[in-house]
Amino acid sequence: MIFGENPREFLALLGERPCSKTVRSIASDSLKETQDKMKEYRDNGAVLGWLINRKSRQVEIYRPNQEVEILQSPTTVSSEDILPGFVLSLESIW
Repeated sequence: MIFGENPREFLALLGERPCSKTVRSIASDSLKETQDKMKEYRDNGAVLGWLINRKSRQVEIYRPNQEVEILQSPTTVSSEDILPGFVLSLESIW
């Protein structure tokens, strides 16, 4: 998993079948651009995406055929059935 050195960066973790990958947006990407990328990844087969916005302390969760779920200041996020048992602690990120 790649975490940005710059606290203004947005982070995204994407699970894709059959593999998973991590994507870090660059600081010059706007939130809107990053959200558009997340939607594009979802529409192209990503089965789970997290957009972690350190500034607003929000996590946007992207899943196929669903509206984006927004969590405010969660302490963890789960990979659900994509990587069973994997839970990302966000305490050190905030």
